[in-house]
Amino acid sequence: MLKVTASISKKLPIHGINYSSASAMCSVELELGESSSDSELREQIARAYSLVESAVDAQLAKSTNGNGHSNGNGHSNGNGDSGNGNGSAFFSRSNGNGNGNHGRSDRGLTGPQRSAILAITTKQNMSEDELNRGLQERFGRSLDQLTIKEASQTIDGLKSVNNA
Repeated sequence: MLKVTASISKKLPIHGINYSSASAMCSVELELGESSSDSELREQIARAYSLVESAVDAQLAKSTNGNGHSNGNGHSNGNGDSGNGNGSAFFSRSNGNGNGNHGRSDRGLTGPQRSAILAITTKQNMSEDELNRGLQERFGRSLDQLTIKEASQTIDGLKSVNNA
């Protein structure tokens, strides 16, 4: 079994706001059969990068209205507590140190955010039920009810617990 990770990260300036930028990153991990030919491997890897790049471009277009201007949808880098490695410590209520979500905080989480949260929790061996219980505890809502800001805080917090 051959494991391949395709990752792309892009950062664009937000026009009209000094020292501001919008960034997006997407990563996908594939397991490819060892029996695949070199050309099949190249094709699957190229397709993975194409999908990842499309997702990043779409996210940047949403966060800058496609023209480099911010839509008021800031990102948070809120931190969770370190814990037992499965993300549960993140769900304890804390204020975090995020720089907030200026403006439209009531918008629901995006598809890529939902996918990222589920991928991180799967990697941490956390069930969707455990995730939803933790989200209920922290935000008073389940995964599909999170706002963009809450989803961003969840992703950042789960990553920080995973890296602790």
